Amino acid sequence: MSRSRSPFGRPARNSSAPNAVLAQGQVSWNSRKAFAFALLLEGAALYIADAANPLAFTPSINTAENVLPDATHSFARRHGLVIDHSDPGSAWFGVCDKLMLLPLSLLVLCLARAKFAGARVLVLTEFLHIHAALLVLRALLILSTTLPSPVRACHGAAEAPGNLQVRIWCNDCIFSGHTSLNLLCVLTLSHAPRAGRWLRGAVWACALLASFVSAASQDHYTVDVLLAWTHTCGAVALRRPQLLAAWRGEELGRAYSSISWEDDDHRH
Repeated sequence: MSRSRSPFGRPARNSSAPNAVLAQGQVSWNSRKAFAFALLLEGAALYIADAANPLAFTPSINTAENVLPDATHSFARRHGLVIDHSDPGSAWFGVCDKLMLLPLSLLVLCLARAKFAGARVLVLTEFLHIHAALLVLRALLILSTTLPSPVRACHGAAEAPGNLQVRIWCNDCIFSGHTSLNLLCVLTLSHAPRAGRWLRGAVWACALLASFVSAASQDHYTVDVLLAWTHTCGAVALRRPQLLAAWRGEELGRAYSSISWEDDDHRH
């Protein structure tokens, strides 16, 4: 049975070749629109998150005496783990940001190694959808319940510490944004078909260490970190079929990559 040809001399695509677009390394128009919409959602979510931080800032409750009892804080003090990644003079300064670089870099590397652009666009679209939802949820929780900040730099500060580039809003506790983004990178990478056991183990170890440091440094309460885990893992679980399908686009597309339309035409 021969295949019908399009007016441009190529066989017309039909429903029996669902991965034809990926096989040619192209991105469908629907995928482009979905990605553009995801970018708009991410921009709107970032705006909402940025607006929530100053609204939640309540300097009157940010004192050392008001800091809530916390198991990880007590553990760190008991074992002499003096970690302060918010103080520029500390050796731990920015350690949570640095621990996020490994999962993020490896995720970018896996996306770059994807053979077809379609898979990259689909995975990025799912990533942006989940992250935008988490940003909005975090903003709602920050505005719903204001906790006294455990951050030492915030105690007694009439204004949010920091500068125009980096500002600590102090009361943006629930839930940990660093932990959430770190976990989202790890979970997205863990679904990648090319991510081996050692790579998955490395990024999960990095996520666990970053979560501990975030709480032990008194940058967050332990409950903030735990809520970041439950909310992020739950959000990814809800979108797991879509995320798996996005990564599988690369693998399924590769199966068609060595089959040209002309070869298929000759076989039939």
